[in-house]
Amino acid sequence: MRELDLQTLLNLLQMYQAAIAELRATRDQRVMGLINRLEQRQAEAITAIAEKNAEAIAAVRASALS
Repeated sequence: MRELDLQTLLNLLQMYQAAIAELRATRDQRVMGLINRLEQRQAEAITAIAEKNAEAIAAVRASALS
């Protein structure tokens, strides 16, 4: 996911959150595996967003110091 741009990652995060909420609302135990996979992907998107934000902050700090 690291290769995706920030806006795409944010859109994916919204999609994962909505899909998880909709699937949980069904209360169907048969979709728990799918929910677990979506939660894993959601965590990966959050990590990628955090990394991109950290890179942006580091770039701003480096620019301010030069």
